[in-house]
Amino acid sequence: MLLKNDDTNLFEDVHAHVKESAENLDSSGGALVIIHNDKIATESYFGKQSLLNMPEMFK
Repeated sequence: MLLKNDDTNLFEDVHAHVKESAENLDSSGGALVIIHNDKIATESYFGKQSLLNMPEMFK
C-alpha cells in the first residue's frame, strides 16, 4: 500500500484505538507514530497532566 499525501484521515481508526486502549489502562498519556517507507506517515500525542505534578501552580 502506498500512502498518498491527501489521506489525512487514513489513520483515524488506529489513533482512536490507541487512545481508547490508553484510557482503559488509565495511562497518563500515549503516542502513536507510524513509519512507512522510512518516513513518518503520522504521529500524534495525547495525555493529561495532573495539577499535583505542577508545583509552580501552588506557590
